[in-house]
This record gives sequence, structure tokens and C-alpha cells, in this order.
Amino acid sequence: MGRETSKRASTLRVYKSNLKTCPCCQKRLYLKKNKNCSQTAMATLFSSENVSQIASQSKFCAKKTCRREVRHNFVWLGGQKINCMSFKDMVASGLYFVSTKTAFAIPYLELCYYRLLRAKTSPGQEAAVRLIVHGSAEGMFWQQNSFRDHLLHALEGYAIARRTPNQVVPFNVDFPAMEVVKIKSPLLLFPPAATVTAVAFDGHFGVHRMLHSSEPPRTVPKKGRPMKQIPEHERSCHCKTNDAMRQVLPDRTAGWQFALDPQTGKVLGAYEHTVNERNQDKAALLQHVLSMPNVHADLLVHDDACHFEKFVATYDSNAFDNIEFFLVDTFHMKNHKCHKNSRTRKEKKRLKNVRTSICEAFNAWLRPMNFFLNSLRPHSHKFWVQEAITFYNANLPSLPPILMRRSTTATRNRRKK
Repeated sequence: MGRETSKRASTLRVYKSNLKTCPCCQKRLYLKKNKNCSQTAMATLFSSENVSQIASQSKFCAKKTCRREVRHNFVWLGGQKINCMSFKDMVASGLYFVSTKTAFAIPYLELCYYRLLRAKTSPGQEAAVRLIVHGSAEGMFWQQNSFRDHLLHALEGYAIARRTPNQVVPFNVDFPAMEVVKIKSPLLLFPPAATVTAVAFDGHFGVHRMLHSSEPPRTVPKKGRPMKQIPEHERSCHCKTNDAMRQVLPDRTAGWQFALDPQTGKVLGAYEHTVNERNQDKAALLQHVLSMPNVHADLLVHDDACHFEKFVATYDSNAFDNIEFFLVDTFHMKNHKCHKNSRTRKEKKRLKNVRTSICEAFNAWLRPMNFFLNSLRPHSHKFWVQEAITFYNANLPSLPPILMRRSTTATRNRRKK
């Protein structure tokens, strides 16, 4: 078996690590002269159009007490595959090994990365298409989930490595997100480059994840009425009790709270709700956002600004001392029965050139990724939420300085000529 593998690998292109010294002990790496199956392994390379066969060869550390095995872009350390290649070297080599027998072309990973964040095409959808097109190809996975998981881990490693192209990030190739994400920290901050004078914040509760094993289980049900309405002919004596309770899985989070700049449209921060949408979480998010450099805000826009303003009055923090206006966005203003359903002349003047509905626009952009984000593990979920926000801020087109109202035939006919 070893001779057949070695003989077949000799006719294929063999990939090996470019390192000359061991990344652990800095001793010399060498190749064994006898090529057997333990040193040279057959692998499958997935590109955007083809599925081809390649081979990978191991290097070994010369130090007797080390003897680390180094493949193309990872080194075996403590039973884990740790990345030992920078993003610049990955691009130069043209591929990325996610396992000993599976590799992805770098241009294909770049294409899938933008498909995921821009076209909202998840790795599961990509795996379903590849299984139809290349289902009979040699080396193709016979299960859709296997290709999906390998592609997801490869995309995570690709995204982490491209953050610092010239540096080697030592992450676990099998679970890259676990090395860069802290589950116990619910806060994500994105410092702005320009001056921010207003902050709009709103919750997005369609994005949630399973609780991590280190997190306590949910004891408080979600707010609101039950989503499931029982028909009248199916109701029983227990339905009255069931109507008062919201049917929710006790092992999931309750969504995210996002803070945005209503003038540029960029996201400034995000906070993960572990229980429910609470004013304490909103204040914790804004306290960090308002203290960031270049943030000199005197206006807060929120769909429940009336209750949040009362909460801030009793909140023990100096972060809201410079806030003069607590206003409701245009989308929710008419639904309020308090004094927030109308604006004074001073408030209208302050809202000039401010897009109050920017949170609704961002939630609409993120909503197609809900199904993908909700199916991920806790670390991967938080990683891709952060990656999606970073992509959104970097590729956001410039917003018009004035929000134009929707024009229809009826409104045009009512205009004074």
C-alpha cells in the first residue's frame, strides 16, 4: 500500500512546507529519503471549476526531543494542526490545506469569501452545488456536510490570515475561530476613522446562537407573545397557560444590539444579548461606543428612546453627560403615544442630514445571513458576525447627505405647482 501511494504521488505535484527551521525549537527541518505513505500523502485540491489530485510531503524536525511534523501550512502540535504560514505565503503557494488530504485554492477561497458576505451564499449552498457538478469526481466528498465543514474552516482560516498578511497567526486549522473569539466578552467595537456626532442603535433578534458549555442556561423566556397561534378547534384547557408563555429553546441567546453612525452608515459597536433586550445591555454598549476616539455625540436615536432616556437618568455613568437629544427614528415615531411622537423645531434642526432609519437598513442587509449564522457553533457565530460588520464598513457605499422621501404618482399629484 505504501509503495503504491508513493509511486502515484511521484507523478503528481507535491507540496511541502517552505520552512527551513522548526517553528517550535528553531532546529533544522529535513525530508526523509525513503518516501513512504507516512511522509507523502494523497490529497484533493478544490478550485473554482475543477477537482484535482495532488500530494503533500512532510518535513521533520532534526532535534530528537522535538521531532515535529510540518506539512504545507501547518505543524502538528499537541495533537492539533497549528497554522505556520502567513497569508502572503499562502497566496504565493496558491492553496491552503485544511487537512492532510483536503486543500482549497486561494482564488477559490477568495471567491467563496465574497460570495458569503456579499451574495449571502453560505458554504452549505456551495457544497450542494459542488456535489451536483463534481459528485462523481475522484476525491470528492460523498457527504454534503463534509465539504461544507471543510470549506467553512478553510474560510475562517483565510479570513484570519488576511487580517495580518505579513504575519503568521498560530491558529488551530480545524477550528480557527476558537483562537480569536472570546465567548465571555459580549462586546464588539469598531473605532471610526472620522468624527461621529450622533449614534443610532437598535436590536436584531433574528441572529442568535447556541449557548456555550461555559455559559449558564437560560432561565428567563423571551419577551413577547407566542409565535404559534393555536386554532380555536384545537384549543384545550391548557391553552390559556400556553398563551402566556413564549415557546423558545432554553439554550440559545437572544440576539444582538448594534450601534451605528447615522451619517456615514458604519457600525460602531455590537453587543450580544444573552438573556433579553435590556436597557443595561444597551447602556453598556453605548458607554464603550461613546468613549471611543473621534466620537463626540450629542444625539442618540432609538426606537424606544422614551424609556431609555428615563433609564439613563438613573444610570450611574458619566458617558451620557454630553447627550442632549434622545429621539425616536422616523420609522417608529408615529407608533409612540408619548411626547416623542412629534419633534420640536430644535430637534428637527438637529436631525438635518441625519438618516435616522440607518439601523433598519443594516438589519435588512444582515437578515439574509440569519439562517447561516444561527446554524454555527458559538465561536464561529461570533466570528462571522464580526467579519460581516467589518466587511459592511469597508464596502459601504457613500450615503446621500439628505434622505429622500419615496415618490409615487399620488404624492406627485398632490404637490403644489
